[in-house]
Amino acid sequence: MNSSEQLSLESYNYYLPSDRIAQFPVTPRDASRILFISRQNQNFEDSIFRNLPEYLNPGDLLVMNDTKVIPARILCDPGEILLVRELEQSCWDCLVYPGKHFKPGTIFKITEVSAQVLSHSRMAGSIRFNGDVDALLNTHGKVPLPPYIDREPTSEDRKRYQTVYARKPGSIAAPTAGMHFTRRLFADLKKRKIETCKITLHVGPGTFRPVKNSNVTEHQMDPEYYSCSAATWQKIQKASRVVSVGTTTTRALETIAVTKELEGFSNLFIYPGYQFHIVQGMVTNFHLPKSSLLMLVSALAGYELIRAAYQHAVNNDYRFYSYGDATLIL
Repeated sequence: MNSSEQLSLESYNYYLPSDRIAQFPVTPRDASRILFISRQNQNFEDSIFRNLPEYLNPGDLLVMNDTKVIPARILCDPGEILLVRELEQSCWDCLVYPGKHFKPGTIFKITEVSAQVLSHSRMAGSIRFNGDVDALLNTHGKVPLPPYIDREPTSEDRKRYQTVYARKPGSIAAPTAGMHFTRRLFADLKKRKIETCKITLHVGPGTFRPVKNSNVTEHQMDPEYYSCSAATWQKIQKASRVVSVGTTTTRALETIAVTKELEGFSNLFIYPGYQFHIVQGMVTNFHLPKSSLLMLVSALAGYELIRAAYQHAVNNDYRFYSYGDATLIL
């Protein structure tokens, strides 16, 4: 396929039987499958995630996103609210449904907390809360599972739709590639002298917003907050090989490389033709058709290789998306 065809949205479509979409995670976390995708040999190898260290070299650096998912979904009398980002004290950017019930000036209560819609545009709005928002979320918030998980979240999802190293609250979706890691696996990585470090990118709706432009270059990513310490960035720059854990980590690293800013908002859209500055390999889950995430992995591994890998995964009963299996691109 030529480069212009790789910029066509339809080129990122593929068929996935609905029963391949994982509705629950596997237990333990590192028992999920992993498909090793070799760019050098242009082939694949099926394995189990706990075997990840066998594919890495001493001195490799795994960079992870330590963001923490907040229980951001709230059901209330007007409808449903998804808290996306705190603008200032007790004032949040939100997604709302149905939009017609959240007109500017609307006042409503959620238990003892009152709220007022300050502005509204389509399905989004800013809402000011008069009360303890953290307590409200902890008590009444639900885990914002993606819509392709066709069930209501359970108490178990609060723990499982999260990495074991999540530390900084702020995401409305999990950096799912990291959900396969366990304490046992970290110990094995350390034994093999494979290093790890953490940065932060708070995942917002922009990561998963569908690409609708027929020419993918016209798509605009929504900005998402990221941060990285100076010491961590020095470690990343000195690493013999940087393997990012997840597309969010990849975008944060590449944003820093381009902007030279260790903190800010990333709206970097990576698609075939992009030249990577930092990331040399990636652990990531399988991604939805026509998604910006599928375009990102195609940029790293090569369009044709990713197409073949996804077909292999479909043919061999891999589990897809957030609670599904993983890939390792090297």
